[in-house]
Amino acid sequence: MRGARAWRRWPALAAAWSRVARLTDLVLVPEFRHKDMPLAVLLKARRPLVFDPLVSRWDTLVEDWRLHAPGSGQAHWNRSLDRWTFRAADVLLCDTWAHGELFVELGAERSRLRRVLVGAEPEFFAVPPPPAEGPVRVSYIGGFLPLHGVPSLLEAVAMLEARAATLPAFVVQLVGDGIEYERARESRRGRDSSASSSPGGWPTPMHRACSRRRTSRSARSAPARRPGASSRTSCGRDWPRVARW
Repeated sequence: MRGARAWRRWPALAAAWSRVARLTDLVLVPEFRHKDMPLAVLLKARRPLVFDPLVSRWDTLVEDWRLHAPGSGQAHWNRSLDRWTFRAADVLLCDTWAHGELFVELGAERSRLRRVLVGAEPEFFAVPPPPAEGPVRVSYIGGFLPLHGVPSLLEAVAMLEARAATLPAFVVQLVGDGIEYERARESRRGRDSSASSSPGGWPTPMHRACSRRRTSRSARSAPARRPGASSRTSCGRDWPRVARW
């Protein structure tokens, strides 16, 4: 049901709920599913309703991605949707208290907020010891969204490069695609530094299911590309871009 409008997926969600309702103690609406909250309110009965929005729709679409003007109808609609969904939840989850403060500004009740840090599952973030030989590798793997602060990361890389003679050898790799990708590449070119791209590397979350099936074969057969060239291969949707510095 990915990409379907909310009302189109509600029958399937309601049918799935009917099969497990008697076994459940609470209802959890996961991230980005603001538009499923009305259905959850209708179905939950006396069960607690927990909403994990991760982000505000208004803040993301208007302030961060700037897809809608601040005074537009879409801006008002998304702010109203934030307010209603935040207040409809018995428990509202946030990843930081700063984010929680934004939810309160948008209408959430502070007493219903609970913080759950991103990366709470340690098995996903267990980092092995660094290799005894070879350069230190610094990786960004993400969607190049404005809130990720990629320009600040590139400024930090420039500071490291200025001190490279006094530091261990290092390699910085940025993997993904998104709103800030071209801006990041232009910023890097402006620093007169070489850049290269390849179809290897780790897939971003939005491409993970597709690229994991074909990365190894494509990596072996892909022709050599000139430094700085963009590497994108069709696989239902574009491959993630890999910018390596």
